[in-house]
Amino acid sequence: MPGPLFEGNFVLAVVTGYLLLLFGIGYLGERKFDALRARGLDRYVYVFSAGVYCTSWTFYGCIGNAAQTGPSFLALFIGPSVFALSWWTVLRKLVRFCRTHNVTSVPDLLSVRYGGTPWLGALATLFLVVGSVPYISLQLQAVAISYGMIAGSAGGGLAAAVDPMLLVALFLAAFALFFGGRYLDFTRPQGGVLTAVAAESAIKLVILLAAGLFVCYGVFDGMGEIYDRILAHPEWRKLTGLSGATGNGYARWTAFFAIAVIDVFLLPRQFHVFVVQNGDESHIKTAMWMFPLYLFLINLFIIPIAFGGLLLGLPAAAGDKYILAIPMLSGQRVFSLLVFLGGFSAATAMVVVSSVALGKMVANNLVIPGILRARKGFHAYGYLLAATRASMLAVIGLGYLYARLMSYNAALMEIGIISFVAVAQFGPAVFGGLYWKGGTAGGAVLGICAGFAAWFYTMILPAAVKAGFLDPAILSHGPFGIALLRPNDLLAAGIGDPVGNAVFWSLFLNLIGFVAGSLLLVPGRAGTREEGRRAVPSGIGRRGGSPDGGAHYPSLEDIEAVVTRYAGREKEREVGEVVREIREIKSRGETREAVIRQMELPVRLERILTGSIGAIAARNVLRDMLPIALADAKTLVASFREMEKDLATTRETVSHKEEEIRARERLLASVVHSIDDGIVAFDAKGTITAVNEGACRLFRRAESAMIGEDFQLLIRDTPYREKQRIVARATYRHGHWRGEADIVRGDGTQAPGLVSTARITDRGGGAAGFVASFKDLTEFKAMQNKMIQSEKLASLGQMAAGVAHEIRTPLGSIKMSTRLLGDGDGGGDSAEAIGTIREAVSSMEVIVNELLEYTREISLHLDAYDLVKITRSAIFGMEEETKRRGVSVALEAPADPCTALVDGVRVKQVLTNIVKNAVEASPDRDGKVRVRLSERDGGVRITVEDNGPGMTVEELGKVFQPFYTNKAQGVGLGMPIVKRLVEMHGGEVRIESEGGKGTTVSVEFPRYPFAGSGGER
Repeated sequence: MPGPLFEGNFVLAVVTGYLLLLFGIGYLGERKFDALRARGLDRYVYVFSAGVYCTSWTFYGCIGNAAQTGPSFLALFIGPSVFALSWWTVLRKLVRFCRTHNVTSVPDLLSVRYGGTPWLGALATLFLVVGSVPYISLQLQAVAISYGMIAGSAGGGLAAAVDPMLLVALFLAAFALFFGGRYLDFTRPQGGVLTAVAAESAIKLVILLAAGLFVCYGVFDGMGEIYDRILAHPEWRKLTGLSGATGNGYARWTAFFAIAVIDVFLLPRQFHVFVVQNGDESHIKTAMWMFPLYLFLINLFIIPIAFGGLLLGLPAAAGDKYILAIPMLSGQRVFSLLVFLGGFSAATAMVVVSSVALGKMVANNLVIPGILRARKGFHAYGYLLAATRASMLAVIGLGYLYARLMSYNAALMEIGIISFVAVAQFGPAVFGGLYWKGGTAGGAVLGICAGFAAWFYTMILPAAVKAGFLDPAILSHGPFGIALLRPNDLLAAGIGDPVGNAVFWSLFLNLIGFVAGSLLLVPGRAGTREEGRRAVPSGIGRRGGSPDGGAHYPSLEDIEAVVTRYAGREKEREVGEVVREIREIKSRGETREAVIRQMELPVRLERILTGSIGAIAARNVLRDMLPIALADAKTLVASFREMEKDLATTRETVSHKEEEIRARERLLASVVHSIDDGIVAFDAKGTITAVNEGACRLFRRAESAMIGEDFQLLIRDTPYREKQRIVARATYRHGHWRGEADIVRGDGTQAPGLVSTARITDRGGGAAGFVASFKDLTEFKAMQNKMIQSEKLASLGQMAAGVAHEIRTPLGSIKMSTRLLGDGDGGGDSAEAIGTIREAVSSMEVIVNELLEYTREISLHLDAYDLVKITRSAIFGMEEETKRRGVSVALEAPADPCTALVDGVRVKQVLTNIVKNAVEASPDRDGKVRVRLSERDGGVRITVEDNGPGMTVEELGKVFQPFYTNKAQGVGLGMPIVKRLVEMHGGEVRIESEGGKGTTVSVEFPRYPFAGSGGER
């Protein structure tokens, strides 16, 4: 192996600088995270922060695994990549469950899902800490090993006096406390942690790709040479594919695949990033393609680097160090330092996120419940926040101690596998609890305990034997000489691979225990009542009774005091919602609904506190601090008895009402299905949920072919779904929309149609979707086209006369000029005649172009545009003309954007034409044009005023007539085109003028065209 390249003090200074840079990134991320979110960049921060899945185990350990056993490690990355295809279902369900209950860790999830069993969360926390601490120690050990390789003698100073691994642990602990331990509520976005971790994910990816390129094309002559030489070697060629060898067989591959599918969500760091810090469900869609791409890129050069190290004669047992050793052997000092920093970033990111997640987990499930059990009724927020921070420090401390005591005796890959298999034991309880309603707390505990017992026996015992703590005979002959109990081949199953053996038996026994425990360990009646009492906490009331015996509710001060006592000021918004709920209840008085709502308040308060102090402590706080009073309990019992009597007496009435409602539903369904127009119902996401027979006929599709499809299936739209966005936005904002669209039939044909939509609201008043009616306008359009054709023919004579009049003048000039050319001898007269011909031809070209513009069909491409920017652009385009004529143009516009749904290009054409007319009408050297923008009545008004000669009443009446102009040069089609474009936007243009007093042109654009009941396109 190569010798060190740098002194320890220098490397320590570089590491310190990198850690300070990490602090800077975290600080900026914390401050600017809202800006990132506003620009939609937080989805990329989300995915790159999930890249913490790739730690120093990937950077160093996978290369060592590839050099010793082959490509079996790839299953750890292929598993999550394949599993990503189902994330929109699985991960979204997990995110929604945790968001609903303010869950911040896997133990909290288990506590909430399985009836609030307190010791289940504590047990899961202990197992997770035991399984995760070796993984943290792996990262610290990787830092120590790589530091030892690249750094030489300390040369005195700090590097000689301080353990570098300890120094790094202290820096990372400070980072975790500063950015991850600022608040007790972990459901808040941790922008600093996420941004720093995302930056480190990008750094390690770039450096690993650079190292791979260096090995393949800087040391060797490409991947082809590396693989050719490996395949030519009789021993190394086995490393290019799966084989029957230990560590590279199909059993190892399958085991890695299975645990990776589970751990990509349940590793504490992954759960914190993927689930707890998910700020928008749509980010899951980005992660579904971007995360597998990240895994592919980061593994692209792992095997070539491993093979390159073997070809350079480096020992296979030192494969963990290849990525750093190869550039060091080549004398690349700067590049070697960069590779060291790449591995350092991979390790530090994992330690930061894991310490934050594990520290919060330990605090919520072990420390905080103990504190609240010891002391009750005191202002605990400061103590609980300190306990959370102390737990984070303890986690990093345990990782450091483990790295010192044991993990130097094992390879990086072995340590990582131990942690991976341990965390996988929560898979059956978590995913089984999400999808199987029959799962119980007894089944979860039995399965987890069985799985961890098998994990300890098949993984920890062999690791202890390798470390020299136990007799090697245990592995060869089994404990007490019983061969069937050999940890590496339990019950002589013949799996052939130690990891495959451990994964199979631990998950198998775990799953059996979970299912059997859920089916067989049925709680008794008392247990059921206790679980029900915990799952739905008792109502909250005053400790004293009331003379009138009525129902009572806690004061607003009581609610705020309890929540503030344990969550500080972090939950003011959520508490405000509860306060408003209580006021609403109080305003209703003594009603049955008030009693029911009173029962729901503890559940809401529990969810609020769960994000800060965990499910166990939140439930204990509500039970201990806000017990129900005796008078309130009597009121509840009386109310429920009354409700029970009413239910018994009204059952028959309800039955009759139900039948009547069903009859009305059948009648309504019959009416809807008999309508000729197509009626289609959509949910809030634009997915078709129901259609009538008219829609099937109109679209020539079967009902089954439309249900579940998108709105875009029915109408012709752009690739950017502009029409769909217009319809949805107008419907949800204004309650309805009406306009024309091209209908797309099942046979591929299209037809013009009239679409009318109406918003559907849920009980809370929110948008639940919309219903749309579609009418075929084919016959109507045909009749309309005939009428238009008739009108065109009628006006063709008038238009032709105007065109002839306009073209006659330039034709006369051309005729006169050509006669002069024929009679003259050339010279200056010829040049002047040619110039006259050119000007005349240009005039005819302008006439023809404006005529074509006026007569051609125009289609709008609507999007959200800032009309202030468009107006500034139109004025800027006239700057040369205004300077030449000496006319000043002033713009008065609001400071905020005036956004409207328009065709930006056409609106600029309108404003340019109007401003140009105003500039030309204004007197030279003293002309003034004022352009004003204002918002009014859901639209935007733009006025253009000039101080020109103005127009008479007769001239005003002819402004919008084709071919009318009062200018010396002009065709007279500009203002007709302006009027046409404005009206196509659903707007209006007005002109006010008096002789000698100037002219004012006003244009009004609605913010959302065609949102009214009568707007058509």
